[in-house]
Amino acid sequence: TALGVFMVLLVLINLFLMIFNLLPIYPLDGSKVLDVLLIGTRFEPIQQWMAMNGGRILIIAVIISLMTPLDPFAFIQFPAFFVCNELLGDSCIGLLGIYFGG
Repeated sequence: TALGVFMVLLVLINLFLMIFNLLPIYPLDGSKVLDVLLIGTRFEPIQQWMAMNGGRILIIAVIISLMTPLDPFAFIQFPAFFVCNELLGDSCIGLLGIYFGG
């Protein structure tokens, strides 16, 4: 049904966003994890460089994914679909393919 497909898409989008937000690139939340792992004065130059250039790295990755056949964010889909399949107990792609005819 349409409600079921909507729920699957809602779960998938939220999983994609959760995994994307955990990337250790500033200003995403994963950068806070990186800060905890890189404690000490010897890591300050790395933290400062990432804080200054993290947004640029993120924009370049988005442009690459939009303008080329390369997808730097492809690794996000595998854990998201795995969790979705486990929650659904079936294939999320299969359910969406049946509904959308793909």
